[in-house]
Amino acid sequence: KGQTLVLQHQRPISGQDLKPIYDKAREILEQIIIYSSDLTLLFSPGPIGLASLIVAQEEILEQADKEEGATNAPPPKIDFHGYVQQRFPEQQQAQQASSSSLLQTL
Repeated sequence: KGQTLVLQHQRPISGQDLKPIYDKAREILEQIIIYSSDLTLLFSPGPIGLASLIVAQEEILEQADKEEGATNAPPPKIDFHGYVQQRFPEQQQAQQASSSSLLQTL
């Protein structure tokens, strides 16, 4: 019953696709832990991790848009919200409210 993350280009995700997002999310998490220690008291690790992945992807996509002339392939756009909704349909409404609040905080 595994769900596939939905991509803009509708192709399977490889580990190399997620590496830049993961690295950027780790940087964001380190900044959160150092500069916003209250955030870790308000939210559990899962939503913080998911929010950091979403923010990391947005920053990477913005950077790619600024560098339109680059020869590298554009990074995939992963629908993290869609994945969570498919994976946990019974918790959809509560999860959306929590993740929206966390994303605004980040």
